[in-house]
Amino acid sequence: MLLTTNSIQQAPPIYLRSIGEIFAVFDQQDSGNLSYGVTVDGQRYFVKTAGDPADTNPYLDHAGRVELLRNGVRLTQSCDHAVLCQLHNVIESPAGPLLVYEWVTGELLGVPRAQRGNPASAYQRFRALPGEEILLVLDQVYDLHRRLAALGWVACDLYDGCLLYDFATKKIRVMDLDTYHQGPFTNTMGRMFGSSRFMAP
Repeated sequence: MLLTTNSIQQAPPIYLRSIGEIFAVFDQQDSGNLSYGVTVDGQRYFVKTAGDPADTNPYLDHAGRVELLRNGVRLTQSCDHAVLCQLHNVIESPAGPLLVYEWVTGELLGVPRAQRGNPASAYQRFRALPGEEILLVLDQVYDLHRRLAALGWVACDLYDGCLLYDFATKKIRVMDLDTYHQGPFTNTMGRMFGSSRFMAP
């Protein structure tokens, strides 16, 4: 049902609970997006939404968040690459689209500043890997971006919070590229999204 439904009338969490089990909620995003880990018919999925339309705290209003999700769909559908998380379906709802992705095993390499020094964090454990293993990951991330550049996509807001790494299988996955632009663009928003650690001066 999650993979074949095109539209719903319920709020996303009500719909998701009606067809499966929500086992994780990701509700601490600066973007205002609200995402879910969902089990349906024994399979796990990651479902991303634009969050509560009434939430005015994020930088972008709800319409802006919806447009970024649609942009993420365009990017994912335009580029077939092994490290990109696979998009299975898009379901329209009164609260905007639900993007149904595969569930990926791994740990987010981006961690809050206060945890960056913790040797148990994924961030520090990744930094402690042998150089050859890190270079293999970088090669894959660079290869994805060569492919995206060839398709006309300009990277924006790429940082370690976009990277999921499975330490057991040594596989990297890239996600959350919703702010990438198709072709050159003019900055009309002032300070762009992203951490100053990764931004050009």
